[in-house]
Amino acid sequence: MGFARAPSYTRTTMLDASSLTEAYRRYHRPLLQHVRTRIADPETAADLVQEIFLKAYRSRHLYKPEHAVSTWLWAIAKSLIVDHLRGVRGRDVEPDAEIDEFPSARPDAERILLSKHRWREAVRLLRPLTRSQRRVFLLRAFRHLSYEEIASKLGMSLAAVKALAHRARRTLELSQAWA
Repeated sequence: MGFARAPSYTRTTMLDASSLTEAYRRYHRPLLQHVRTRIADPETAADLVQEIFLKAYRSRHLYKPEHAVSTWLWAIAKSLIVDHLRGVRGRDVEPDAEIDEFPSARPDAERILLSKHRWREAVRLLRPLTRSQRRVFLLRAFRHLSYEEIASKLGMSLAAVKALAHRARRTLELSQAWA
């Protein structure tokens, strides 16, 4: 599943009915995985992914065809995640509701500690992997690069990248990291 720019997308046809269906088919699952790493509640994460595609459709005229569709969708995802975490999602605020305090862009202490804890846990979970396996795994899982893009970035053959990705998944399964 590559994330390269789809040549059929142009400024005028980006995310019409058929291309929106194709973008959804290709990117829904990776986006959901990405959002779930930042949003604890699975239902909220799924709602945000739906909002990503709605926002993409509504602002399809802003898409720049020189950029990959995946880049555009991940930018929308980042914006919606940040908005959600700040608590400024428009539909969650009553029009006449009184605002007790202004949302802050600075994370609170609890969020900082939680992110540090998650980072330490991720490092612990990936410890059984070799350096090469870890690099391939991280580029695939968190940067959402295709195997071809990883091979090019790391200067490896496609077969070597696929083998490292397979061994990384197998090692993690055997270490019970994902159980």
